Amino acid sequence: AALTSCGVSPPVLAFTARTDPDFAARLIEVGLDDCFVTGTLDAPGLTRALALGSARKRLRVRLIAESLTDELTGLYNRRGFLRVGTQFLDGARRRGCGAWLLFADVRGLKQVNDRSGHVAGDRVLRATAELLRGSFRSADVVARLGGDEFTVLAGDASESSRELLLLRLRGRVDAARQATRVDAGYGLCIGTARFRPEGPATLDELLRLAGEDAAAEKRRHSSLP
Repeated sequence: AALTSCGVSPPVLAFTARTDPDFAARLIEVGLDDCFVTGTLDAPGLTRALALGSARKRLRVRLIAESLTDELTGLYNRRGFLRVGTQFLDGARRRGCGAWLLFADVRGLKQVNDRSGHVAGDRVLRATAELLRGSFRSADVVARLGGDEFTVLAGDASESSRELLLLRLRGRVDAARQATRVDAGYGLCIGTARFRPEGPATLDELLRLAGEDAAAEKRRHSSLP
């Protein structure tokens, strides 16, 4: 209780009569924080085991979070998006709820990097992350897939909400452009794909469809005078 009240998740310790080290190792592999032979710990030893187990748990949580997070923007990275996004769609399918997947390609990033350097390019990527983070609910999944590619899973979204989502994003691009402090035609090419709970579409398939839609928009934009 004292550990919980301090905001530290108590470790999970196993006490067993088995002295087999392979058995203990298997328990650690499935998520326990430590394993002890029954009767080998006195009160000070148990206190020390709890402290070390809690430290191990905090380290494990931090390492998992870092492996799923994009360092530059703080959004999920591709690995995090695939893991959390798959869980997101599984939940939506169970509830019978539709969703939209949006794929956003940053327009003008190469020109920013070429003209103003990668520090300016990083500023563009962070501004894009803030644009997306501020345009969707905390329950939605926002990620940077890598390079200039971002994606969002917007849940509990009706078929007709697509235009509203796009309008909201495009209405905030000017503010993001100002935050980048660059002059090279910053913008977003956005593609979408619809998730229907009764359909067989996977997350990879939705990404492919939305990416193709964004590429088509980029071609249309590049053909404009």
